[in-house]
Amino acid sequence: IPAWYCQNCETVIVDREPPLACPCCRSQMDRDPDVLDTWFSSGLWPFSTLGWPEDTKDLKRYYPTSVLVTGFDIIFFWVARMMMLGLKMMGDVPFRKVVLHPLVRDAHGQKMSKSKGNVIDPLEILDQHGADAFRFTLASQAGPTRDLRLDPKRIEGYSKFVNKLWNAARFALTNFSEAGFSLDLAAADPAKITLPDKWIRSRLKTVTEEVTFELENFHFDRYSDIIYQFTWYEFCDWYLELLKPILYNNSPDNLELKNSSLANLALVFRDLLALIHPVMPFVTEELYSRFSRESQQSLMLSKFPEARAQDCDQEAEKLVGFLMDVTKAVRQARSDFRVPPASKLSPVVKVADSDLGGLLESQGTLLLKLMGAESLRLASKDESKPSGAAANFLSWGEVWTPLAGLIDPQAEAARLAKEKAKLEKEITSAKAKLANQDYLSKAPIEVVDQTQKRLEDSLNRLALLERSLSLLGSLSRDNP
Repeated sequence: IPAWYCQNCETVIVDREPPLACPCCRSQMDRDPDVLDTWFSSGLWPFSTLGWPEDTKDLKRYYPTSVLVTGFDIIFFWVARMMMLGLKMMGDVPFRKVVLHPLVRDAHGQKMSKSKGNVIDPLEILDQHGADAFRFTLASQAGPTRDLRLDPKRIEGYSKFVNKLWNAARFALTNFSEAGFSLDLAAADPAKITLPDKWIRSRLKTVTEEVTFELENFHFDRYSDIIYQFTWYEFCDWYLELLKPILYNNSPDNLELKNSSLANLALVFRDLLALIHPVMPFVTEELYSRFSRESQQSLMLSKFPEARAQDCDQEAEKLVGFLMDVTKAVRQARSDFRVPPASKLSPVVKVADSDLGGLLESQGTLLLKLMGAESLRLASKDESKPSGAAANFLSWGEVWTPLAGLIDPQAEAARLAKEKAKLEKEITSAKAKLANQDYLSKAPIEVVDQTQKRLEDSLNRLALLERSLSLLGSLSRDNP
């Protein structure tokens, strides 16, 4: 400790440089014999900050704590010392659970360093993409790994997720405003609840259970993935689209059904905001305040959602899953064969279950919009796949998408064959590099990582190309 005491008078000097003599009496000065051990003092932290060694109220209330969150690199230096000193001084461990998070590195797995110029300034990221996108990125990678590769492009991607949530809220609030709808007094009429409403409530029940489990077990990466997938794909891409025909129908006969769906939308969206809140607190708090203007309750003070057992509806999930399967099959055919967006398709569905067939007919108008098709037909029991049609085989039946006149199978196959040959050449080159020990030992690690990633991407693209070529071959056989 840089403190010196005079042997004759009471002068004390604290300085970087040792004094030659006492400035008051010119006597010799002795240095303090104690040593400031950083890790020892840090080991006392769980109780020294609460008033120890005095028996304070804070010490009685807050010791021991519950969870310590830290990096794995200081388990020996800090975590172990807190445990040992807690047992020694307090007679009990300072915490029962230790959550270890990865160490943040750059996009190539390198330790951030000013000399390397790869330091990511969090304040700049906050200015560019916001705190919620940054926080979500870190949580999404906080899994059982030693390193977290922080790529600005990934943060940018999650900022689009924030925008997706904003757009969903804008859609909901616009419909609430136009209908003069009171959110805080809303309650969905059980007799008027629609199939999409039953489906999303059943899915929300399952997601709530999964999210609660992952948070209680500190699986922040799994929690983030569940939230992302449900919000983006199920809630935004499917549920809101399935609701539009009901919400856009302003006839007097549809008023009760519309209000019931609006009430259900409010219930689901408010629960969804609460589920997302731990990892995206700012945008969810703002949106929640707009949904609950009458109560003026803060989201962070509200109760975390609980799964409602009565919302489980396997039949609704089966029926909506069927509609999703049909839509995806037609979209996949359009993508596989590069059918122009302006070209109207006329898919045919073959299904044995009469309930599914009836649903297909009742939801035909909505499906045509989702698929970008001009007609949709239910196949007869003995009907076979039409000539020149792409086929998707599913657990409940088949979806046929006639493509005759929309594409030239031979020309498309020739184009894909050229693309395949080019891709195979790139794969051969990448594999040769990664098998070369000189390249692996001499090339910078980030360059090797890029080569490995390019190889993986190329292999994935090759698999898709081969699938498309196989499908084109089947179409050519249908039209010799």
